[in-house]
Amino acid sequence: MEQKLITKTLLVKGMTCVNCENRIENKLKQLNGVISAIASYARAQVKFIYDANQVSLAAIVVAIEEMDFQVLRAGQKQTNKASEEKQKKSKNDGNLGAGPDCICRGQWL
Repeated sequence: MEQKLITKTLLVKGMTCVNCENRIENKLKQLNGVISAIASYARAQVKFIYDANQVSLAAIVVAIEEMDFQVLRAGQKQTNKASEEKQKKSKNDGNLGAGPDCICRGQWL
């Protein structure tokens, strides 16, 4: 079967550090059909190349969301008032900038 390679960039909410980036990249690269994946917490996005004949975009989104990150859909705003307040609070909770939902929080501190 011929490859049907697609490059896609998704906005992903919830990444707070390089470890979050690595978790997403490693998870996506484990999926059959994902050729490459690069996550950026600073840009709140994940860019990847996948073979649509082997894996669906929906399966990739599910893989990201299973790690407790939120993939923003078209037209969905990247931030809202509640998440901004949550981020402000987390900056002062002794986690050295790691967000409250960061699974890697505390592992390196």
